[in-house]
This record gives sequence, C-alpha cells and structure tokens, in this order.
Amino acid sequence: MQFARLTKLALITTFAATMATEAFAVDASATTALNVRTGPGTHYTIVDALYSGEVVHVTGCQNGWCSITHSGPDGWVSANYLSQVN
Repeated sequence: MQFARLTKLALITTFAATMATEAFAVDASATTALNVRTGPGTHYTIVDALYSGEVVHVTGCQNGWCSITHSGPDGWVSANYLSQVN
C-alpha cells in the first residue's frame, strides 16, 4: 500500500478501524512534546515521553491513537500530534 505525502497522519486516523487489521508502517515525527502510554487512551499509564521533532516508527493506529516503536519504551501516542516523515 502506498501513501501520498501527508502533513499529518490524517489518513491513518481516518481509516484507523481498517488499518488496525492490516500490516503497515510509517515513520512520523512528534509535532510537540508527547506522552507515550501503555495503551490507546489517556487513562493508560505513561511509560515515556517524546520530544518535539523526535522520529518514531508507527506500526498501527486505532481510534486516533498510534502504536509506535522508538529508541525508548514502545507504546501509544495520539495521532493528532504526529506528522509523517518521508
């Protein structure tokens, strides 16, 4: 699946329910300082924080939250604060 260049991961959040079951991956950067959580929601525990501009690997999204891997603990972040990286 090819993705057009996006300024936000709007496509991912729009199709979150569909993409949650499909294999995909995209690199993205945090647009602000951002908490990394154990699950897709603010009620989950914070396990790490991203700094503005930090690049992460997005492995899936659901309901406006994206699962990420990076150099720290992996977890979930709000898709609203990610921007796709080429």
